[in-house]
Amino acid sequence: DAVSHAQATGAEELVSRFRGAVLMTHNAAGLFEQGLQLANANGDGWLSAPLDEHNFLARGFYGAQCTWRGRLGEARQHLEASLKWAEAQQRESIWQCADLVDWAGFAGDAALALNMGERAVRLARSFGSPFFKALASRARGLALCHNGRPEEALRLLDEVRALAVQGGSAYPLQASLLAVSAA
Repeated sequence: DAVSHAQATGAEELVSRFRGAVLMTHNAAGLFEQGLQLANANGDGWLSAPLDEHNFLARGFYGAQCTWRGRLGEARQHLEASLKWAEAQQRESIWQCADLVDWAGFAGDAALALNMGERAVRLARSFGSPFFKALASRARGLALCHNGRPEEALRLLDEVRALAVQGGSAYPLQASLLAVSAA
């Protein structure tokens, strides 16, 4: 409704500004395709436009979703471009590194997975957010599993498990932390 209202009132720039949030919230509700339709309400030119403040999050998140849909070439393109832009602007890039760990797992690139997982953990330490600490630890744990080091992964994940309990700052990551622990 908000996208339709923005279009009807001539405020199309709001769709662009909040495209990343539209994609993330719809994905969290299991409605990624509907979210993508809304994100594309003003066209899909944002997928090829130069990255900027208003589209780098959406492009990175779109890349992550391409990973999960098996479109690995397209996924890598968007994830790496989003990461490169964020770093050039000195923006937080922990989540892009974590998403590249997932991509590397599907692509069979254990070395890239480990590199991105370690990078995510380093960045999370300096960022100071418990949520991003858990996100980065989950990514590094998965990378360690891809590199044949599951015991080390379990020790790392045990350190952040308490952050992902109900009411914890990383509760949205509970399922993915448990999934990596089971790997």
